[in-house]
Amino acid sequence: MIKFKHVSKKYDGNTVLDDLNLTIETGDLFVLVGPSGSGKTTTLKMINQLIKPTTGDIVIEGKNVNEYDLKELRLQMGYVLQNIALFPNLSIDENISIQLEALRRPKKERIAIAHDLLEKVGLDPEKYGRRYPHELSGGEQQRIGIIRALASTPKIILMDEPFSALDPISRNQLQELVLRLHKELQTTFVFVTHDMHEALRLGDTIAVMKKGQLQQVGSGESILSHPANSFVDTFFKNEHSENILVKDLLEHNCFSAGDENANYFRIDQNKPLSQLSKALREHSRVLVSGNQQKKQVISIDDLLSYLAQKGDH
Repeated sequence: MIKFKHVSKKYDGNTVLDDLNLTIETGDLFVLVGPSGSGKTTTLKMINQLIKPTTGDIVIEGKNVNEYDLKELRLQMGYVLQNIALFPNLSIDENISIQLEALRRPKKERIAIAHDLLEKVGLDPEKYGRRYPHELSGGEQQRIGIIRALASTPKIILMDEPFSALDPISRNQLQELVLRLHKELQTTFVFVTHDMHEALRLGDTIAVMKKGQLQQVGSGESILSHPANSFVDTFFKNEHSENILVKDLLEHNCFSAGDENANYFRIDQNKPLSQLSKALREHSRVLVSGNQQKKQVISIDDLLSYLAQKGDH
Protein backbone atom coordinates (compact mmCIF):
# COMPACT_ATOMS: atom_id res chain seq x y z
CA MET A 1 0.00 0.00 0.00
CA ILE A 2 1.14 3.54 -0.85
CA LYS A 3 -0.18 6.48 1.16
CA PHE A 4 0.20 10.20 0.58
CA LYS A 5 -0.54 12.15 3.75
CA HIS A 6 -1.00 15.92 3.33
CA VAL A 7 1.70 16.02 0.66
CA SER A 8 2.54 19.34 -1.00
CA LYS A 9 5.25 20.42 -3.41
CA LYS A 10 6.36 23.98 -4.12
CA TYR A 11 8.94 25.41 -6.53
CA ASP A 12 9.99 29.01 -5.93
CA GLY A 13 6.74 29.70 -4.14
CA ASN A 14 4.59 28.07 -6.83
CA THR A 15 2.45 25.19 -5.58
CA VAL A 16 2.45 22.22 -7.98
CA LEU A 17 0.90 19.77 -5.52
CA ASP A 18 -1.45 20.93 -2.80
CA ASP A 19 -2.25 18.89 0.34
CA LEU A 20 -2.57 15.54 -1.44
CA ASN A 21 -4.18 12.72 0.54
CA LEU A 22 -4.31 9.51 -1.45
CA THR A 23 -4.17 5.76 -0.90
CA ILE A 24 -3.06 3.26 -3.57
CA GLU A 25 -4.00 -0.27 -2.57
CA THR A 26 -1.59 -3.16 -3.05
CA GLY A 27 -2.19 -4.97 -6.34
CA ASP A 28 -4.24 -2.13 -7.84
CA LEU A 29 -3.87 -0.81 -11.37
CA PHE A 30 -4.09 2.82 -10.30
CA VAL A 31 -4.35 5.58 -12.92
CA LEU A 32 -3.53 9.26 -12.35
CA VAL A 33 -5.28 11.32 -15.03
CA GLY A 34 -5.58 15.02 -15.70
CA PRO A 35 -4.53 17.80 -18.08
CA SER A 36 -0.99 19.10 -18.40
CA GLY A 37 0.20 20.75 -15.19
CA SER A 38 -2.22 18.85 -12.95
CA GLY A 39 0.53 17.33 -10.79
CA LYS A 40 0.12 13.72 -11.85
CA THR A 41 3.75 13.14 -12.90
CA THR A 42 5.00 14.95 -9.79
CA THR A 43 2.88 12.55 -7.71
CA LEU A 44 4.30 9.52 -9.53
CA LYS A 45 7.91 10.67 -9.13
CA MET A 46 7.46 11.14 -5.41
CA ILE A 47 6.86 7.41 -5.05
CA ASN A 48 10.42 6.59 -6.13
CA GLN A 49 11.76 9.85 -4.68
CA LEU A 50 12.86 11.41 -7.95
CA ILE A 51 10.96 14.36 -6.49
CA LYS A 52 10.77 14.98 -2.75
CA PRO A 53 7.75 16.65 -1.12
CA THR A 54 8.00 20.07 0.46
CA THR A 55 5.66 18.98 3.24
CA GLY A 56 3.78 15.82 4.16
CA ASP A 57 4.55 12.12 4.31
CA ILE A 58 4.64 9.26 1.80
CA VAL A 59 4.32 5.80 3.31
CA ILE A 60 5.05 2.58 1.39
CA GLU A 61 4.18 -0.76 2.99
CA GLY A 62 3.85 0.94 6.37
CA LYS A 63 7.26 2.63 6.20
CA ASN A 64 7.96 6.30 5.50
CA VAL A 65 9.96 6.69 2.28
CA ASN A 66 12.55 8.74 4.19
CA GLU A 67 13.38 5.62 6.21
CA TYR A 68 14.33 3.62 3.12
CA ASP A 69 17.79 3.47 1.66
CA LEU A 70 17.24 5.21 -1.70
CA LYS A 71 18.85 2.41 -3.73
CA GLU A 72 16.85 -0.21 -1.84
CA LEU A 73 13.62 1.74 -2.45
CA ARG A 74 14.18 2.08 -6.18
CA LEU A 75 15.19 -1.56 -6.60
CA GLN A 76 11.70 -2.43 -5.38
CA MET A 77 10.18 -0.48 -8.28
CA GLY A 78 10.02 -0.73 -12.05
CA TYR A 79 9.87 2.52 -14.03
CA VAL A 80 8.57 2.96 -17.59
CA LEU A 81 8.87 6.33 -19.35
CA GLN A 82 7.44 7.81 -22.53
CA ASN A 83 10.89 8.12 -24.08
CA ILE A 84 11.75 4.51 -23.12
CA ALA A 85 15.43 5.31 -22.39
CA LEU A 86 16.91 2.00 -23.49
CA PHE A 87 20.70 1.90 -23.39
CA PRO A 88 21.78 2.15 -27.06
CA ASN A 89 25.08 0.30 -26.64
CA LEU A 90 23.57 -2.69 -24.84
CA SER A 91 21.81 -5.60 -26.47
CA ILE A 92 18.13 -6.22 -25.74
CA ASP A 93 19.05 -9.09 -23.40
CA GLU A 94 21.39 -6.74 -21.52
CA ASN A 95 18.82 -3.93 -21.40
CA ILE A 96 16.16 -6.20 -19.93
CA SER A 97 18.47 -7.68 -17.32
CA ILE A 98 20.32 -4.53 -16.24
CA GLN A 99 18.54 -4.31 -12.87
CA LEU A 100 19.18 -8.02 -12.31
CA GLU A 101 22.88 -7.29 -12.83
CA ALA A 102 22.66 -4.59 -10.15
CA LEU A 103 21.19 -7.27 -7.89
CA ARG A 104 24.19 -9.50 -8.75
CA ARG A 105 22.14 -12.30 -10.28
CA PRO A 106 24.22 -14.83 -12.28
CA LYS A 107 24.45 -14.15 -16.01
CA LYS A 108 22.77 -17.44 -16.95
CA GLU A 109 19.81 -16.59 -14.73
CA ARG A 110 19.62 -13.03 -16.13
CA ILE A 111 19.45 -14.26 -19.71
CA ALA A 112 16.86 -16.92 -18.83
CA ILE A 113 14.62 -14.27 -17.24
CA ALA A 114 15.10 -11.91 -20.21
CA HIS A 115 14.11 -14.66 -22.67
CA ASP A 116 11.07 -15.65 -20.63
CA LEU A 117 9.89 -12.03 -20.60
CA LEU A 118 10.48 -11.62 -24.33
CA GLU A 119 8.26 -14.63 -24.93
CA LYS A 120 5.58 -13.10 -22.70
CA VAL A 121 5.33 -10.08 -25.01
CA GLY A 122 5.44 -12.05 -28.24
CA LEU A 123 9.07 -11.39 -29.21
CA ASP A 124 11.26 -14.34 -30.19
CA PRO A 125 14.26 -14.38 -27.79
CA GLU A 126 16.57 -15.90 -30.38
CA LYS A 127 15.64 -13.17 -32.85
CA TYR A 128 15.48 -10.16 -30.52
CA GLY A 129 17.81 -10.92 -27.62
CA ARG A 130 21.03 -10.02 -29.44
CA ARG A 131 19.60 -7.01 -31.27
CA TYR A 132 20.18 -3.39 -30.26
CA PRO A 133 17.52 -0.75 -29.59
CA HIS A 134 17.98 1.06 -32.93
CA GLU A 135 17.01 -2.17 -34.72
CA LEU A 136 13.54 -2.20 -33.11
CA SER A 137 10.34 -0.29 -33.90
CA GLY A 138 8.91 2.19 -31.40
CA GLY A 139 6.30 -0.32 -30.25
CA GLU A 140 8.91 -3.05 -29.84
CA GLN A 141 11.17 -0.72 -27.86
CA GLN A 142 8.31 0.15 -25.53
CA ARG A 143 7.64 -3.56 -24.99
CA ILE A 144 11.27 -3.90 -23.92
CA GLY A 145 10.87 -0.92 -21.60
CA ILE A 146 7.90 -2.59 -19.93
CA ILE A 147 9.50 -6.00 -19.42
CA ARG A 148 12.75 -4.40 -18.25
CA ALA A 149 10.70 -2.82 -15.47
CA LEU A 150 9.31 -6.26 -14.59
CA ALA A 151 12.56 -8.23 -14.73
CA SER A 152 13.42 -8.06 -11.03
CA THR A 153 9.79 -8.77 -10.00
CA PRO A 154 9.37 -5.40 -8.27
CA LYS A 155 6.51 -4.71 -5.90
CA ILE A 156 5.51 -1.52 -7.71
CA ILE A 157 5.53 -0.57 -11.41
CA LEU A 158 5.50 3.17 -12.26
CA MET A 159 4.45 4.16 -15.78
CA ASP A 160 4.64 7.81 -16.86
CA GLU A 161 2.58 8.37 -20.06
CA PRO A 162 4.38 5.43 -21.68
CA PHE A 163 2.20 5.17 -24.80
CA SER A 164 1.40 8.81 -25.64
CA ALA A 165 3.93 9.01 -28.49
CA LEU A 166 2.85 5.76 -30.17
CA ASP A 167 0.46 5.18 -33.06
CA PRO A 168 -3.09 4.00 -32.16
CA ILE A 169 -2.47 0.35 -33.11
CA SER A 170 0.71 0.08 -31.01
CA ARG A 171 -0.98 1.92 -28.15
CA ASN A 172 -3.92 -0.47 -28.21
CA GLN A 173 -1.62 -3.51 -28.22
CA LEU A 174 0.44 -2.20 -25.31
CA GLN A 175 -2.64 -1.34 -23.27
CA GLU A 176 -3.75 -4.94 -23.74
CA LEU A 177 -0.29 -6.06 -22.65
CA VAL A 178 -0.43 -3.98 -19.46
CA LEU A 179 -3.85 -5.40 -18.59
CA ARG A 180 -2.64 -8.96 -19.19
CA LEU A 181 0.59 -8.54 -17.22
CA HIS A 182 -1.23 -6.90 -14.33
CA LYS A 183 -3.72 -9.77 -14.22
CA GLU A 184 -0.91 -12.36 -14.29
CA LEU A 185 1.41 -10.66 -11.80
CA GLN A 186 -1.05 -8.89 -9.46
CA THR A 187 1.64 -6.25 -8.94
CA THR A 188 0.79 -2.65 -8.01
CA PHE A 189 0.81 -0.49 -11.16
CA VAL A 190 0.70 3.32 -10.99
CA PHE A 191 -0.01 4.70 -14.46
CA VAL A 192 -0.01 8.37 -15.53
CA THR A 193 -1.99 9.56 -18.55
CA HIS A 194 -3.73 12.70 -19.83
CA ASP A 195 -6.18 10.54 -21.81
CA MET A 196 -9.48 9.72 -20.10
CA HIS A 197 -10.15 6.89 -22.56
CA GLU A 198 -6.89 5.23 -21.55
CA ALA A 199 -7.71 5.79 -17.88
CA LEU A 200 -11.15 4.20 -18.27
CA ARG A 201 -9.73 1.24 -20.12
CA LEU A 202 -6.88 0.48 -17.73
CA GLY A 203 -7.76 1.71 -14.28
CA ASP A 204 -9.10 -0.38 -11.43
CA THR A 205 -9.03 2.96 -9.64
CA ILE A 206 -8.73 6.40 -11.25
CA ALA A 207 -7.59 9.62 -9.58
CA VAL A 208 -8.54 12.81 -11.45
CA MET A 209 -6.24 15.79 -10.84
CA LYS A 210 -6.31 19.50 -11.67
CA LYS A 211 -3.71 22.18 -10.90
CA GLY A 212 -2.07 20.12 -8.17
CA GLN A 213 -5.29 19.18 -6.42
CA LEU A 214 -7.06 15.84 -6.28
CA GLN A 215 -10.57 16.16 -7.69
CA GLN A 216 -11.97 12.64 -7.41
CA VAL A 217 -10.89 9.05 -6.81
CA GLY A 218 -12.91 5.99 -7.75
CA SER A 219 -13.67 3.38 -10.35
CA GLY A 220 -14.36 4.46 -13.91
CA GLU A 221 -18.01 3.58 -13.38
CA SER A 222 -18.36 5.73 -10.25
CA ILE A 223 -16.60 8.72 -11.82
CA LEU A 224 -18.73 8.47 -14.94
CA SER A 225 -21.94 8.04 -12.94
CA HIS A 226 -21.26 10.57 -10.20
CA PRO A 227 -18.62 13.20 -11.13
CA ALA A 228 -17.51 15.01 -8.00
CA ASN A 229 -17.60 18.48 -9.53
CA SER A 230 -17.98 20.44 -12.75
CA PHE A 231 -14.31 19.99 -13.68
CA VAL A 232 -14.52 16.18 -13.62
CA ASP A 233 -17.80 16.34 -15.52
CA THR A 234 -16.37 18.69 -18.15
CA PHE A 235 -13.07 16.82 -18.42
CA PHE A 236 -15.00 13.67 -19.21
CA LYS A 237 -17.34 15.39 -21.65
CA ASN A 238 -14.42 16.94 -23.51
CA GLU A 239 -13.22 13.42 -24.24
CA HIS A 240 -16.13 12.71 -26.56
CA SER A 241 -17.86 14.67 -29.29
CA GLU A 242 -21.48 15.76 -29.43
CA ASN A 243 -21.39 14.23 -32.92
CA ILE A 244 -21.20 10.76 -31.38
CA LEU A 245 -24.69 9.39 -30.91
CA VAL A 246 -26.32 6.65 -28.86
CA LYS A 247 -26.72 4.52 -31.98
CA ASP A 248 -22.94 4.42 -32.34
CA LEU A 249 -22.83 2.18 -29.25
CA LEU A 250 -25.25 -0.21 -30.94
CA GLU A 251 -23.02 -0.36 -34.02
CA HIS A 252 -20.09 -1.32 -31.75
CA ASN A 253 -22.17 -4.01 -30.00
CA CYS A 254 -22.03 -2.09 -26.71
CA PHE A 255 -25.47 -3.08 -25.47
CA SER A 256 -27.38 -6.06 -24.13
CA ALA A 257 -30.79 -7.58 -24.74
CA GLY A 258 -33.44 -6.11 -22.48
CA ASP A 259 -36.06 -7.91 -20.44
CA GLU A 260 -39.31 -7.86 -22.43
CA ASN A 261 -41.28 -7.27 -19.23
CA ALA A 262 -39.06 -4.57 -17.71
CA ASN A 263 -39.96 -0.89 -17.72
CA TYR A 264 -36.80 1.01 -18.74
CA PHE A 265 -36.05 4.70 -19.03
CA ARG A 266 -35.95 5.45 -22.75
CA ILE A 267 -33.46 7.43 -24.81
CA ASP A 268 -33.61 8.03 -28.54
CA GLN A 269 -30.84 6.48 -30.62
CA ASN A 270 -30.06 9.86 -32.20
CA LYS A 271 -29.31 11.60 -28.89
CA PRO A 272 -25.66 12.58 -28.16
CA LEU A 273 -23.48 10.72 -25.67
CA SER A 274 -23.67 13.59 -23.18
CA GLN A 275 -27.40 12.91 -22.75
CA LEU A 276 -26.82 9.18 -22.44
CA SER A 277 -24.20 9.82 -19.76
CA LYS A 278 -26.66 12.04 -17.87
CA ALA A 279 -29.39 9.38 -18.09
CA LEU A 280 -27.07 6.67 -16.78
CA ARG A 281 -26.34 8.72 -13.67
CA GLU A 282 -29.98 8.25 -12.68
CA HIS A 283 -30.80 4.85 -14.22
CA SER A 284 -28.69 1.69 -14.18
CA ARG A 285 -29.86 0.73 -17.68
CA VAL A 286 -31.66 2.66 -20.41
CA LEU A 287 -33.65 1.42 -23.38
CA VAL A 288 -32.71 2.69 -26.85
CA SER A 289 -35.75 3.82 -28.80
CA GLY A 290 -36.12 4.81 -32.43
CA ASN A 291 -35.07 1.49 -33.98
CA GLN A 292 -36.93 -1.62 -35.03
CA GLN A 293 -34.74 -4.09 -33.16
CA LYS A 294 -35.69 -6.06 -30.06
CA LYS A 295 -35.16 -4.28 -26.78
CA GLN A 296 -31.58 -2.99 -26.72
CA VAL A 297 -30.45 -1.60 -23.38
CA ILE A 298 -27.26 0.23 -22.46
CA SER A 299 -25.57 0.23 -19.05
CA ILE A 300 -22.64 2.12 -17.54
CA ASP A 301 -20.40 -0.86 -18.39
CA ASP A 302 -21.50 -0.68 -22.03
CA LEU A 303 -20.63 3.02 -22.17
CA LEU A 304 -17.22 2.39 -20.59
CA SER A 305 -16.59 -0.40 -23.10
CA TYR A 306 -17.45 1.91 -25.99
CA LEU A 307 -15.22 4.72 -24.71
CA ALA A 308 -12.32 2.30 -24.30
CA GLN A 309 -12.81 1.12 -27.90
CA LYS A 310 -13.06 4.72 -29.09
CA GLY A 311 -9.75 5.52 -27.41
CA ASP A 312 -8.03 2.94 -29.62
CA HIS A 313 -8.77 4.90 -32.81
